[in-house]
Formats: sequence, structure tokens, C-alpha cells
Amino acid sequence: LLKGNRSGYTFYCSGNDKDDKHETSVASAVKNSREKKQKNLTIIPEVINDWFIIPRLPTKGSNFLNLVSRYVSTMANDQTSKMKFYEDASSLISAIPQKEELILLGNFNARVRTDEGTWQG
Repeated sequence: LLKGNRSGYTFYCSGNDKDDKHETSVASAVKNSREKKQKNLTIIPEVINDWFIIPRLPTKGSNFLNLVSRYVSTMANDQTSKMKFYEDASSLISAIPQKEELILLGNFNARVRTDEGTWQG
């Protein structure tokens, strides 16, 4: 987990270190004033792997807001990697208690690349 502070926000990235190229990493940002309001609760996102990062933010009462940020480049991965991604996504979302809020964020783009001439979509 890399952490950086700029422009009034704290950025969290799933990269391992400063030399990481971040080719498949995912990041999220939390407004610094929100972190300061949560005096007893430190907001540290859970990094699952290069594809998922989950900031768990306290809300009113004892509830939480889970921001599941995900990234996957389906064009660049083999079928096994794609299946692992979808299995991980299903497990992560299922593990969040139903009483807690959930927002799923990420890159939902699809690309056709060189097959664009034959694509029937």
C-alpha cells in the first residue's frame, strides 16, 4: 500500500513500492478533512491485490461505507486470470455485511482493439 498526500486528499494505491510501474494497480482518494473528523478511526484501505482496494469509511452510527475500487484489463489477461478476477470480486462483495453500504467503483470499459472490424456489437 502506497500512501501520498496532495491537494487536500490522501491517495492510496495498491502498488508495492515506489519502483512499481503500476501497470495493474488501483487507487482511491479520501478527503483529508474526512480523515481528521474520524478521530478514533484510521482510514486505511484494505489492499486485496493489484486489482482491488477497499477503503472502509465510517458513517453515522456504527455503520460503514465500503468503496470497492477495482481494475482489470480483460484484453491483456488470459482466461485463468479473468476467472480469478471475477471469483475474487464475487468473494469480496459477498463478504461485506449486508447492513453496510457498498459502492462498486472501477474501470468498466470494454475494448475491441484489432478485432473492431469483425465485432458485431
